[in-house]
Amino acid sequence: MTCPQSTAHSFGLGGMPAQFNSSGFLQGEALSGLVPTNFTFEMHKIFGRDKFSDDDVDYGKLELSLRMASALLMAAIPIFHTILVVGPKDTNKMTDDGKPIYQFPDPVEVLSADEVYTTWRRLDQMASGISFYIAGTEEHDIAWCVRLLANDGSLGPDLKGSGSTINIGKGLYDSVVKSFDDETDIINQQASAFNLATTLIHELTHAAINASTPYFHSICSVQYYLGESACTTEVGFETEAWLYGGVIPCLAIGGVEEYYNRDTGKWSHLNHLLTATEYPCPTRTALYANHPIKLYVRRGMKPTEIIWNVSFLHIHQLFQDELWTDFFPHYGRKVLRFAKATGFRFLVRSGKNELTPVLWDTDGVIDLPGHYVDKTGMIRKQGDQVAEEEEKKGAGGLMFRVGKLKDSALARVFGKG
Repeated sequence: MTCPQSTAHSFGLGGMPAQFNSSGFLQGEALSGLVPTNFTFEMHKIFGRDKFSDDDVDYGKLELSLRMASALLMAAIPIFHTILVVGPKDTNKMTDDGKPIYQFPDPVEVLSADEVYTTWRRLDQMASGISFYIAGTEEHDIAWCVRLLANDGSLGPDLKGSGSTINIGKGLYDSVVKSFDDETDIINQQASAFNLATTLIHELTHAAINASTPYFHSICSVQYYLGESACTTEVGFETEAWLYGGVIPCLAIGGVEEYYNRDTGKWSHLNHLLTATEYPCPTRTALYANHPIKLYVRRGMKPTEIIWNVSFLHIHQLFQDELWTDFFPHYGRKVLRFAKATGFRFLVRSGKNELTPVLWDTDGVIDLPGHYVDKTGMIRKQGDQVAEEEEKKGAGGLMFRVGKLKDSALARVFGKG
């Protein structure tokens, strides 16, 4: 089998500093050898058709997202084990505004067969109290979890909490459904499905806390940390960071269509760059500044955040059955983690939720092991060979060859090429 290939091309955005535009951070991809979607991961009952109450929901076009969410649910079993099976403990500490702090144990990387079985049983019980709705308007490209009223015992004797409704914003739902308007646009389909799947796992961690903790905890606004290692009380983002080593940014670089499928000769309709954000990050704090549910942060917040480039090939490999059957059992969440080869620092303008790139400083030093800052401000891995730059005539700008990582899961899943 020929291994899929990617060539990244850089571009600039109006209104951004020339130094940032020339750094190579803004990059699309020309892709070839992509494998048609044939993802057959078994869907968990929590995502069954009966869980979607809207009669007009296009469930068939959600199936790819829901299969990916089921795979991610399996990958996140250690997190659901610590929430649904082990449970939190009172730290006997309070937030600055007087709310009790509870803490779950840190997720255990490897669970026993009995622990996995017990966790799946609890997830099945939790599923009985879960429902999904399409809500909001086209501008709502997020999802949100709402706890139901006090526990009526319907979740079974092992779960002392209550069920949840997960609202999928219409904008988020539409992005997935419309990705199938062009049946050949595998890039948009898989990227949109990955985004929704990640969002659903994020919300299910909130639902798991609702299911496993007493209702009166929500009344007195108990705050939960997902282990000693957690930096914030937003367990959904902590789960994303645990899985991927970063989170999907809330300020995506959008309004651009920069992914080209050489096999079809078409530009993808995916209209934002694929990136990941280091967590915790200031944009999340800004996001919650005017939210009724406060985000609590411990150990301080860095003034800048790092956004990393993500190749579509990383997402593409997740939609191959072989990754989940042959490699995930051996390497675990390592195969999910973003590469973090190149990135950029951004300042967040207080109150405006806008990002400003941090340009190069004289020492080129960054508090991130194994990385340095080049003269444009781009963060790079130390020891990486400089990518061969080849000037492309016309509007394409500079082309940067994306090398395959040695012994990467990608190369193993798709063959040596």
